[in-house]
Amino acid sequence: MRRHGFTLIELLVVIAIIGVMVGLLLPAVQATREAGRRSACSNKLKQIGLAMQNHHDARKAFPAGIVLSKELVADGNTSGGLTGWRFNSGAPAWGSTILPFIEQSEVYDRLVFSQATWSRYSDPSPPLQTAKTQTIVSSSSAVSARPLPVYSCSSDTLKQAGFASNLGSSNYVGNYGVPPAGTWNGVAGQRTGPPLPNTHGILYQGSSISSKDITDGTSKTFLVGEVSTQQRAWPLHAAGAIAQGAGVWAAVADLKADDLVLRQCDAGHPMNSQFPDDQITNANGGIGDSDGFGSRHPGGANFVMCDGAVRFISENIQSATTPLGTYQRLSHRADGLGISGDY
Repeated sequence: MRRHGFTLIELLVVIAIIGVMVGLLLPAVQATREAGRRSACSNKLKQIGLAMQNHHDARKAFPAGIVLSKELVADGNTSGGLTGWRFNSGAPAWGSTILPFIEQSEVYDRLVFSQATWSRYSDPSPPLQTAKTQTIVSSSSAVSARPLPVYSCSSDTLKQAGFASNLGSSNYVGNYGVPPAGTWNGVAGQRTGPPLPNTHGILYQGSSISSKDITDGTSKTFLVGEVSTQQRAWPLHAAGAIAQGAGVWAAVADLKADDLVLRQCDAGHPMNSQFPDDQITNANGGIGDSDGFGSRHPGGANFVMCDGAVRFISENIQSATTPLGTYQRLSHRADGLGISGDY
């Protein structure tokens, strides 16, 4: 009796067909998974937006981007020929402020808040030490090191690098606004001219913005957006270090590190720029950080607007300084400029 079976050629053809089918299906599967992760990220931003709205209803304003003491301390930066204004490390960020409004009261109640001592730097050196008080999230608070699921985008699987161990990571940062003319394109915590002039956004140092202050419309103004571990950040000012990393949720990690909780829509810092390829030059000619928004989602990043709606913004959005591009107009709460077309 003759046996029936596959010949070697037929078997190879079947294997080849299966390989082609897997090759065709795999990108579709990966795209489907990413769509699910992007949707999950969007839902987390909706939760954050709702918490912000609840904070606004209860306190009549959105929270401060970073909580400041009542008195700012001047910091003479003689090496750069500038005079900056800084805040102490450990200053609570908006991510810790809204915890009671995001069903995280248990975490908020366990945060350790204490008083800090300001250091005033002046010319000539050495620095003059001046005692000031400010509420901070203590470095001894283990709960502040906990990454919270609501602040984590599942598409960003890389590990943070170079951040203080007492501060949990976050993929979401507040809208700091548009950098004023004549200021640094790099770190937002140090500016030329008057203290802390970058107040065009919603969340900044000591901010208390209400809906009536958003004259451009709450549906056309960013509130919070994404930041990814593919971008740069300043984890440690004392060492002048720049490392790969996203943000943190509890507090400012160190002096000049407000970009860990706040970002601006600067045309010089494109959305989704990546570390170490975003060779951005700051005012002193050195390599700056990616002081902008970005995500691991292909093509753009999620943002929650001031009305609570979540939008996926294309990385190809019009971005310009003069006149302000669409990207910058969405960051500015009161520029008086209209927005047309898709974004």
